[in-house]
Amino acid sequence: MKASPERIAIEFDQIATLPERNWNHNIHYHAWLLAELPASCKRVLEIGCGKGRLSLELAKQAEAVTGIDLSNEMLKIARSRSQRVNNIRFEQTDYLQKDYPPAYFDAIVSVATLHHMDLPAALKRVKSDLKPGGKFLVIDLYEEKGWIDSVYGLASTPIHHLYKWLKNGTSRSTPRENKLWNEHGSGDEYLPFEEIKSIAHQYLPGAIVKRKLLWRYSLVWEKPLEKSPV
Repeated sequence: MKASPERIAIEFDQIATLPERNWNHNIHYHAWLLAELPASCKRVLEIGCGKGRLSLELAKQAEAVTGIDLSNEMLKIARSRSQRVNNIRFEQTDYLQKDYPPAYFDAIVSVATLHHMDLPAALKRVKSDLKPGGKFLVIDLYEEKGWIDSVYGLASTPIHHLYKWLKNGTSRSTPRENKLWNEHGSGDEYLPFEEIKSIAHQYLPGAIVKRKLLWRYSLVWEKPLEKSPV
């Protein structure tokens, strides 16, 4: 059973107090996500925006960015660091409970958040919320299952330690970091990669789902353009 939104909010309120790091497994893929954005972006939604680091980068390529998160403390930091940026707004809300106008966003981005939600329900909402020609971009976690996942995991371990040392100046996490992330992880549920891929293809036909290093997968889906009436 997945952790409730209330539990997730409380846990990330605590995680928000941890020191900022220059690099982690999610930040590693920010550049990739930004490169995948549509050439013309008016409205972009980031689901699970946290402290707003990626939202600030999205705002450089879009006319308007909406960042949503469950954690009030994360959003306080996001709002503080974006005070001089006029095209970002942050909302404390649960994506599955929030109603946006149909076909409203040119792009929807989600990093390490989708696994907290019912996947079919989230994908159906995304399909409705995206404009024709819009893109859905995801980096998220999956359950390791089978030899292919094990190979990716083994290859990820030295990269994890090398990048932490190069980018953060240390390959070690503090005891408090480990404690809070382990407590949060105890309530996380991950689907196996092949199941994620199957669900994505069912609800978002044509979605491209790939394993990535650092225990992540990517999902890219471009909503088909509407056919012109004959």
